[in-house]
Amino acid sequence: MYFPVHPDFKNMPGTVVEEREYVNNVLLRKGTNQYTQVGPHLNLTSSKVYPNGGSEFIESQLTFNDAGKVINATQSNGGVPKGYQWGYSNTLPVAEVTNASNTKRSEFTYSTSTMSVSGNQMTPYTISKTFTVGAFGNVVLSLGRTTNPGSNNVYADYSGTLGSGTLTLTYFSQCGQTAAYFNNVVPGTYTINISIRTTPVNMTMNVCGEIQYPAAPTTSVTGITEFFYESFEEGSATGMSKRFLPGGQ
Repeated sequence: MYFPVHPDFKNMPGTVVEEREYVNNVLLRKGTNQYTQVGPHLNLTSSKVYPNGGSEFIESQLTFNDAGKVINATQSNGGVPKGYQWGYSNTLPVAEVTNASNTKRSEFTYSTSTMSVSGNQMTPYTISKTFTVGAFGNVVLSLGRTTNPGSNNVYADYSGTLGSGTLTLTYFSQCGQTAAYFNNVVPGTYTINISIRTTPVNMTMNVCGEIQYPAAPTTSVTGITEFFYESFEEGSATGMSKRFLPGGQ
């Protein structure tokens, strides 16, 4: 809990979840906040104020765009909604419209892509795979073998910008039984080199598996904008913008 007047909380940065105000040890008012994580943004989506510290409250609900900017504000007690329009590449508010909603926003859907890994040659041999990570997340390299190695041991030495190491491929007669994990990978193009070797002697070894990695998110637009806004702020001579209120105001 956060007490703004308590010396332990002075100048302490953080996200306020609950706040209480006391007078002579009597609860005067309190408030609670609810946040939603959307990509890199932590958005304050609901704020409840309890004016008398009891069970009755007034809730303000906020809607944000994909840049983390508030675009709509409503109140549960029948208050007048307000819509906001952002410009200059989502850096500055250019319109505030009273009694009209703006819930139009982009929603991202995240998924995982896979790339198969296979080889069936005399050891040692190398497999190289290049792939593009489209979103922040984890990459998994999984390998297995379907050849009975007899008394041999089978190893997969992997290397690249994501890291390096060695997988011991035990015999399960299936692909992808042993895995290496690369966490918190940023978007970009990566190459993993996989060297297959057997000891004590070389032999033909069938190796198979896959690389799982975050795909680029797909975007869909939801919601509506209940007002018309024409912008002149981008590349105009005057730097002016128009604001239109409902009903032609």
